[in-house]
Amino acid sequence: MKNINKKIKNKNIDAIAEARKGKRFQQYSKDATSRIRLAVEVYNTRNSMGLSQQVLAKQIGSTQKIISRVENGDMNIGISLLNRFIEKLNFNSDTLARIFNCGILYHSIEIKTNAKDERSEETQYEGALTFTAQTNK
Repeated sequence: MKNINKKIKNKNIDAIAEARKGKRFQQYSKDATSRIRLAVEVYNTRNSMGLSQQVLAKQIGSTQKIISRVENGDMNIGISLLNRFIEKLNFNSDTLARIFNCGILYHSIEIKTNAKDERSEETQYEGALTFTAQTNK
C-alpha cells in the first residue's frame, strides 16, 4: 500500500487501478468471485425448492448461521460441506462449472451414422471446442 501511495503523490494515478494490478488483489478477487457464485446458486436453488435456511441447514447437518454466511459469500467452505450442498440441492456438473468458472461446459452429444455404417460421437464444449470419436459398429 505504501508503494501505491507514493505513486499517487508523485503522479496522477488511479489508486484502485494500481491496486488491481497486484497479485494479492487478483487472488482475492478470484476467490471472492467463486464464493459469490456459490452464494447465488445456493440461494436461488434453495428458494426454488421452497426451503428455508433452517430447513436446508437441518437437512445437510449444519446450522442456519452457516447457510446465511454461505449465501452472503462470507465463508470459505470445505469439501464436506460443498458435497452436502451438491447432494441436497442437486447441483450438476454444469452448475459446478459455472460456480468455479471451469470454462468447459457440456452442451450436447450427437451420434451420427455415415454411409459406411460407422458411428461417430461428437461432443461440443463451450469455447467452440469439438471432440469427435469414431467407432465401428
